[in-house]
Amino acid sequence: EDLFSSACDSVGIPFINCRVFSLSGQDMKEPSKYAIGNLLCQAISTGSIQLSSKGLVVRRYMDSRDLMTLLLEYVRRGDSVSVESGGEKVDLIQLARQILKLYGHSPDSITFADTNATQSNAYFSSEDHFEKIAGETNYTLTGITDQIANVAKSLERLQS
Repeated sequence: EDLFSSACDSVGIPFINCRVFSLSGQDMKEPSKYAIGNLLCQAISTGSIQLSSKGLVVRRYMDSRDLMTLLLEYVRRGDSVSVESGGEKVDLIQLARQILKLYGHSPDSITFADTNATQSNAYFSSEDHFEKIAGETNYTLTGITDQIANVAKSLERLQS
């Protein structure tokens, strides 16, 4: 990333480096391979969710269409930027409860694969670049409830 940005700077070309964390949305090709899609699949098929850890697992989910829209805004402006994808920060236990509740299941229908695994697993973007540019352009980022619905649409599309 540093070499790329230096090369672009040396010839006066704007660049965008984007580290992508935890995307969601209607365009997911294999949603069940990612946490939000996996939680949805479990809730839909069994009415319960099994998590790997009782520890704090935090992610920031951003809808893929939001990410592309805001990256294109940087391009339109001709700005150079190194960013990490942003989005709403959620812990997976709360996300699992929300998904279960949305599908009419008890939000307490959560089990844990390894009850000894309580170590924190928090990896997510720490920057708020996208929240800032969304505010500057009056773009409304997709909230986590709508992201869940979008991933569900992706699952439905793939099953039909």
